[in-house]
Amino acid sequence: MTDKRFAKALGSNIKAELRRKDKTQADAAHALGLKSQSAISDRLNGDVRFGFDEVLALAAWLDVPLSRLMEGLPAIQPSDGEVANLLSPLVLAA
Repeated sequence: MTDKRFAKALGSNIKAELRRKDKTQADAAHALGLKSQSAISDRLNGDVRFGFDEVLALAAWLDVPLSRLMEGLPAIQPSDGEVANLLSPLVLAA
């Protein structure tokens, strides 16, 4: 799986949780200290990768376990890049 496909799938999970919690992208951007709604939009659409710290912060802010944001994401191989190095132990354990 490519980083882009993984990032888009993660973004979809986060968007779904935002809807469940009645939060906006602007709210999420503010929670992460991002300067604009477009900065979070780029991440949610998979155009920019989330940092692991951002995913952890969103899980805490949304008051959900990290595993909720990772649900259904296939394991990625370490050769798929930096995201794999950060997230593969969590994806494999889920």
